[in-house]
Amino acid sequence: MSDIKIAQTIFQLIPSIDAKFMRPMEQHYAGDITPVQIGVLLNIRERVVLTMTALAKEMLISKQQLTPVVKDLVSRGLVKKEQDCKDRRLSLLSLTPLGLAWHEDFTKLTLEILNDTLDTLDEPDLACLNNAFMEIHRIIQKL
Repeated sequence: MSDIKIAQTIFQLIPSIDAKFMRPMEQHYAGDITPVQIGVLLNIRERVVLTMTALAKEMLISKQQLTPVVKDLVSRGLVKKEQDCKDRRLSLLSLTPLGLAWHEDFTKLTLEILNDTLDTLDEPDLACLNNAFMEIHRIIQKL
């Protein structure tokens, strides 16, 4: 199969995954926390400690756009922001205990929403989808 065909398939699949799996979770949090804030919290959780510069780069947004988002999360007590003791120009971000608890609740709720979505499928489709995602995950790890 050609690389362009694979790229086209991925390009077509991403909006479907977003609509069926990501949007329902974002809609649940609508009004409470924005998708960008969720992205910030998930990125910090994944890396434990992250600089503002690295986070902005990872999320493909400017530090100027990121600053008010992080400031709001700090004011909510979800994120801790402190200066790097080795380089005072750097701000280090980490989740607070409240932020870690939010992440646990978020994970639990996301799994419940995904489970509800998947409940519409029969066993053969579930098995096929599970195998497909496991293979996709295995292959993506090589990229």
